[in-house]
This record gives sequence, C-alpha cells and structure tokens, in this order.
Amino acid sequence: LLAELEPLVAPLADLTQPEELLILVPTGLLWSLPLHALEIAGSPLLARNPVVYAPSLNTLRHCLARERIGAAGAGAVLFGDPGGDREETAALLTLLFELLGGHVLQGDAVSQANFAAAVQGKALVHFHGHAVHLPSQPLESHLRLADYALTAREIFDLDNLTADLVSLAACSSGANVISAGDELIGLIPAFLYAGANAVLATLWPVTQTASAELLLLFYTTLYNSSSVLDKATALRQAALLLRADGRYASPYYWAPYVLHGDWRQERGDDHDR
Repeated sequence: LLAELEPLVAPLADLTQPEELLILVPTGLLWSLPLHALEIAGSPLLARNPVVYAPSLNTLRHCLARERIGAAGAGAVLFGDPGGDREETAALLTLLFELLGGHVLQGDAVSQANFAAAVQGKALVHFHGHAVHLPSQPLESHLRLADYALTAREIFDLDNLTADLVSLAACSSGANVISAGDELIGLIPAFLYAGANAVLATLWPVTQTASAELLLLFYTTLYNSSSVLDKATALRQAALLLRADGRYASPYYWAPYVLHGDWRQERGDDHDR
C-alpha cells in the first residue's frame, strides 16, 4: 500500500538533496499517513532524509523561538502507567533510568497531582502508558493516568511545562483530528502549545517490544552519542536500525513514531541522576 502512495513524496527527489532535513507540514488527510515511510525510488523517504513534522509553520516558529533548557541539566521524569503490563513497563523504565537518570514514577504514583508537579522544569518528559484518541471529541483525547484521564484540553492549559522533549510512548498518541480550518487538534499540538519544544508520539498502536527497542536506540543515540546529533537524526537512525532487524522490517514496527517541533539538540543536557 505504501508503495502505491509514492507519488505523494516523489517530487521531493527533485526539490531536495539526500540528507537534508525535511520539515513536513501536511494538510487534511495527509496527517494520517506516515509520509516518512513512503518510498522514493524503492526506499523509504526516511532512508534518504531525516524528517520532522509540525502542526503549522507558526507553531514551529514558536517552538524554535523558545528558550531551550535541554542543555541546562534540568533532568528527566519517566512515567510508567499502571494500565498495561506492569512487569514489562517497569523493566523498560529501569533501562531508561540507567540510561537517562532522572525521576521515575510508576503504578499508582502516576496520579494527576504527581504528574502536574513532576513535569515542572524538566528537560525530558517520558510517558509510557496508554493514550485514548477520540476522533469525535479530539479535545477529550487523553493520557490515562492512575486516577485520571488527562485530556488534551487540560494539557493546553498546563502552565509549568518547559520540556525540550515530551515523549509519548502510548498507542495512537500522535493521532489527531483536522478542524474545518485545517487546524490540528490532539495531544501533540496540546503539549507544543503548553510549552514543550518537541513531541515524540505514535500514529498507531505499537507493540511493546518494538517500541521499547526503538526508544532505547533513540535515547542512546540522542543523549549518549559522542557526536552531536539532532532529535530528527536520532529518530531516523533508531527507526532504520529497527527496520534492518528482520523481525521489524515492516513499517508497522519502525514507522509509527513521529517527531513534531524543534528538532535541534545540544550536548551537555546532563539528566539529573
């Protein structure tokens, strides 16, 4: 199916150079497609170029203009929600904590009050749990906390979010609804509006194993690499490494994660341990 959609991205072969960063601002139904996974000359666009998305150029401009605290050692907070497989989630959070440091909240500790307090001043906010996409009421789409459904409407109103990156490792956390004015409505624009410089989210339900492997590759590349890599390049490398693994060659496994907003990254973002 993706091969049949090649005409959507084929013009990029003439308009851009390999390895150039591509900033994609889709319109209408194109938001539901993994444009980075569509093929040019038999290979995914992502194999040719790093890709970042933006709800609009105006939103991207605001993200790029914000103070970037990623290099200030503001630390990480890692949330693991109790609604899924606690054992697998706990195992992944342990690995992420060993890699990133920071503060871990899981199980019943992922409450409404704790979430609001813990994200304050953090450079990285990682949520590993469940998201609910409600196409008929997109502002009510939500992250499932231990005691609460944190809606997109409420996220828009968060006033203490300054994260350089919010990662939503939750099924369909990147699904959105397009308004009559071609405005994106969902969890991604909510977090960007609230103060996140960038949001990593998924377009469709993901498997626990593939998601865990991609995230470990992404974070290792982004934060522990000796060379300076931006978020878009780190995600690209992680996705392509996962794709090269025979178990995850299908785009279903390697292509669900999309990055929105500020792709830049600075060294020195030492997460508090």
